[in-house]
Parts: sequence; structure tokens; C-alpha cells
Amino acid sequence: DIAHEVRSFVQEQQKEYKVADVVKLGDREFVVNSVRRANALGYSTPKAGKEFVVVNVTIRNLGTDEVSYNPFDFKVQDADGAQESSTFASLDDSLSSGTLAPNGKITGSMPFEVPQGTNAKLIFQPSFWSEQRVVVDLGNQ
Repeated sequence: DIAHEVRSFVQEQQKEYKVADVVKLGDREFVVNSVRRANALGYSTPKAGKEFVVVNVTIRNLGTDEVSYNPFDFKVQDADGAQESSTFASLDDSLSSGTLAPNGKITGSMPFEVPQGTNAKLIFQPSFWSEQRVVVDLGNQ
């Protein structure tokens, strides 16, 4: 019945995923490939008491229409609940913004600043207008 489908959909939306989990969100398939922490990226250093978390993701378009992708679809939430967009730092494989054709995929990395040693979560919400989002626990590795 519809009520059961809605309940299971809501539970799915509230579920937290882990690194390497493949998650489907609408026509997108999304996976966090790796997470690394760094005290410097190129010439960039984080603010005092913070460190960089570099998250490498792959997004695949499973639909029949083009979908857009953008690093601003992602935020990192720290242990205090503060959500931050990616920060500027030089990466060899930065995720840029663009469009994926049907069955297209893109892999790239994004740097975020978080308090040192904190447990962080990546939030992927590909549309400003949609409530749908994916939360991935990045751990504190």
C-alpha cells in the first residue's frame, strides 16, 4: 500500500551510508570512493584547529535525460551540526560542474574544512528544490 511505500521511502532517506556504498538518488547513482585528511593542500592551509577532508566521489547518470552535477550539491557536516560547502584548495582531480549524458559518469574530489579529528558526514543534495538527499558517514579516519 501507499503508506508502506512512503514509510520505507522516508526510512531510506534518513539512512546513513558509508564510504564505498553505492546509493541511488532519482536518476543518479552516487558513491564516495575515498576520504583523506590533510593539513595542507598545495599552498592552501586550513584555519587554526581545522584540517582538510578531501572526498572523492563518482556520480553516474542512470536516466534517459541529462543531469547536472556541481560541487555545490555537496556539504560536509561536522560533529556540531555545522554544514559547510567545499573550500578552495588546489587538487589534481577537482570535481567541477557540468552535465552528464545518459549513462555518463564523472569522478572527482572536493576539499572541505572540518575541526581536527571530528567525525564528518557528507551530504549530497543534487537539487536546491528537492528534499531528497543522501548522507554518508565519512568517519574520522
